[in-house]
Amino acid sequence: MKGKPAWDASADGVTGALLDLFEHMPDIFLFAKDLEGRFTKANRIFVEKCGLKREEELLGLTDFDFFPRHHAEKYVRDDKQVIRTGESMINLIELIIHAGKATDWYSTTKVPVRNSAGEIIGLAGYTRDIKQMESGSRHFLEMGEIFDYVMEHYTETIDMAKLASLVCLSISQFERRFKSLFKISPLKYITMVRIHAACQALAETGERISDIALNNGFYDLSHFNRQFKAQMAMSPSSYRKKYAGVKGPPHPWLPAPVK
Repeated sequence: MKGKPAWDASADGVTGALLDLFEHMPDIFLFAKDLEGRFTKANRIFVEKCGLKREEELLGLTDFDFFPRHHAEKYVRDDKQVIRTGESMINLIELIIHAGKATDWYSTTKVPVRNSAGEIIGLAGYTRDIKQMESGSRHFLEMGEIFDYVMEHYTETIDMAKLASLVCLSISQFERRFKSLFKISPLKYITMVRIHAACQALAETGERISDIALNNGFYDLSHFNRQFKAQMAMSPSSYRKKYAGVKGPPHPWLPAPVK
């Protein structure tokens, strides 16, 4: 069953014109959902991202119809927070590290949609591929050596002074610059890369958890357990039990919106 649209372009010429503008922005994936999480509106590139040709094919379906389960669960949790609190989620930075160790960054904003009585009837949002943004591309070029170095050396101890020297900055300047660009500290980024690799090992191999910890840059098992649970909301052993053999198991995400 299709949900009631969170907006109606035909009811408001200004709204219709604004929606038309989004059709000409190649790096913005625009969408709206009802209270049940069903899509009620999307621009062309979002529809294409879902593997469809027409918006009508998308309406009434949910994230679970198009995205891996762990991604859909994450999107739905964020949706429910916006609807429950009535507060917008602005510039949520989402980091995805692919199996080939390529890094993608997305910026997502979600806002509640209200009717004339002020009642929340759904949400609207957009996601941007930061690499496709002009400013984002400059950021990645600026820090390209950092990403390459971390991917090559995350199993080892990584010296912050070494990273700073790669971009000709002091440690404090580098840490401030990296965080201002990507809304995450260099140390947290390194930890997420390590946990991503550990997730793959837990799901795809029979290695002992203590060995996985040491082989992926964590100095002891207790430290690994703490960091893993903070990122994945479950212990490494629980993760292995739930996702062993699952294609494309969950990987770490940045946990909170950055305003």
